[in-house]
Amino acid sequence: MAQEVLTAAASAPAFLALPFRVVPVCPTPTFRGAPLPLLEAASAPPRTSVGGHCVTGLHVWPSTLAALRHLESLNLPQGARYLDISAGAGLLALGLAAAAGAAGHVTATELPSSLPLLHANAATATTPGAAPITACAHTWGAPLPPAAAAGGLHLAVACDVLHCAIRDGAVDALAATLAAAALAAEAGALVVWEVRSGDAEAEALGRAAHAGGGALEWAAPPAPLNVAGLLGRGVGHPDGEIFLPPSLLGEEAGEKGGRVVLAATLRRR
Repeated sequence: MAQEVLTAAASAPAFLALPFRVVPVCPTPTFRGAPLPLLEAASAPPRTSVGGHCVTGLHVWPSTLAALRHLESLNLPQGARYLDISAGAGLLALGLAAAAGAAGHVTATELPSSLPLLHANAATATTPGAAPITACAHTWGAPLPPAAAAGGLHLAVACDVLHCAIRDGAVDALAATLAAAALAAEAGALVVWEVRSGDAEAEALGRAAHAGGGALEWAAPPAPLNVAGLLGRGVGHPDGEIFLPPSLLGEEAGEKGGRVVLAATLRRR
């Protein structure tokens, strides 16, 4: 498995020189009718480290597709600046870039081990008139990248990071990052997550608000996103080697073992 993942895919452009096997996401995601072609790691277990690489951030998860659909419905202003926290393969960053237009800008952050794929997808974005994407390394709890903290930020987005923070004991670090992003962005920080451990997730949301020193609040109770048509996508797709968390195994949201994706916005009071 490790050797397979660390071998560059023949289907990937040679100049990418990625240290893991990648394939195009299929079917190609779209944003407002425009295709967003990008690559993801193939056949890699999402919850383990392979060859020193954290591969969780190298896949496009169904929750990310739900978040993209949600962003598509928002009135995102052109010419604005956006931040994608823990951007993974970069799908939401590509959607934000399409919304921002050529006069806007998107900053996308990831762990150093996942950054090569994010760099590759940001550099090869083909959506006409899209904003440039700056991909940079960032660890939760560290100061935001200068491009995101310099002022004029409209919206920050963080998708499916709660379970990682809970699993890794990094809730306080994530809370600090979400609070900093919500204070910096005019429209706050949009957090999207798949429900896996409700009590722990609710506590993490509370810590993020508390980290704002009384200046932040959750704008409304978490709202469910539309996941119709997204439940069947497997991690490792399309090679057929699928590693799914138990919560992805149901066929309808709300069924036992099914999946629910929620969204909430942390913003200034």
